[in-house]
Amino acid sequence: MSNMGVDKNGKRPSINFQLNNAKKPRIDNGASTSSSWNKNNNGYSNGNNKSQASTIAAQKSDLPVTLVKNRLVEEIKKRNTLIIIGETGSGKTTQIPQFIHEAGISGNKMIAITQPRRVAAVSIAQRVAVEMNAKLGDLVGYSVRFEDTTSSLTKLKYLTDGMLLRETMTDKSLSNYSVIILDECHERTVHTDVLFGIVKKIQSSRAHTNKPPLKILVMSATMDVDHFKSYFNDAEVLCLEGREHPVTVYHTATSQTDYVHSTLVSVFQIHQSAPPNHDVLVFLTGQEEIENMASKIRSVSKSPQCKGPELKVYTLYASLPSQKQMEVFRPTPTNSRKVILATNIAETSITVPEYWRSIPPSQRPGSDRDHGEGQVEPSGAQNVYVPVGPTLLAHYPIRE
Repeated sequence: MSNMGVDKNGKRPSINFQLNNAKKPRIDNGASTSSSWNKNNNGYSNGNNKSQASTIAAQKSDLPVTLVKNRLVEEIKKRNTLIIIGETGSGKTTQIPQFIHEAGISGNKMIAITQPRRVAAVSIAQRVAVEMNAKLGDLVGYSVRFEDTTSSLTKLKYLTDGMLLRETMTDKSLSNYSVIILDECHERTVHTDVLFGIVKKIQSSRAHTNKPPLKILVMSATMDVDHFKSYFNDAEVLCLEGREHPVTVYHTATSQTDYVHSTLVSVFQIHQSAPPNHDVLVFLTGQEEIENMASKIRSVSKSPQCKGPELKVYTLYASLPSQKQMEVFRPTPTNSRKVILATNIAETSITVPEYWRSIPPSQRPGSDRDHGEGQVEPSGAQNVYVPVGPTLLAHYPIRE
């Protein structure tokens, strides 16, 4: 991991779960859906197929977070507030809520897992329902704007931070929950930052009354640990480490003033040289940039001079309709190449499976994208960085 959250002496203020010598995972199962895509069920099959169940069980057992399950459960039982840092693809978002439920820590109350984006809340809830062999809306459900699949049976509830904030307006003590997991907190959205203050106040209020205690878990792939640790009264920090595949990093020879054009060139350089079914994930800044890039790639790919397998371009950003967002998880057809153009929604909120090359215009290589690629890419994967200059990007997201 990078040296985030170190103290003045250069040491990380945390309990560090070293996994470097442990069995390495094969593939992340956070929001990865390549083996269970079902176009008739909004992305996932129902988990009844025996071979699929066996595959899912194998994936779960090899996740980095599963290797430290017992230790993690002990820490959650002992403490009411925890900060958990786990690299992208470690399985923290899908597995930790299941650990809590299976250990009985949540009692007969619900576990809320907040996400800054709708697509993450929906896709992760669907995946967890498959893993638990449950119908979506029973044991596992999600709540996003204009859509709620939860019921009286729901114990694991994935929801956007805005939806949990709305619930606090009608239930000021969040009495339906015993555990609140604030995930992807490094995003620093307005809703998430406000929730920090509200859940901390609710936790304190419950502690001074006869109401059941409220456990708070703050999770991220990377964040400014010291700020969060200080805000939550010197809370314990747990670091989950573990990478699967090496990532080869290539930089452009010089910083690029027009990174959009440089990215377009990089896509087709890769397309001309890489074997079929080696997919490409491109990080861009927003919807307009993504749609413009998609149009350019489709146009250039139709040129007679463009050789190579068929290019299939997919876009991924927060305001895209859910069905369109889920299309990026479809397996790549034979003798084709999938190019995914995404915002940072694909950096930590969801895990895009089985891509080989990433093109992130970036200030530095040691980012969440690098971590994520180490988890889900096949061995020999490559990462092409298009540097845009050291002063243009902040080390951590700026709060809204």
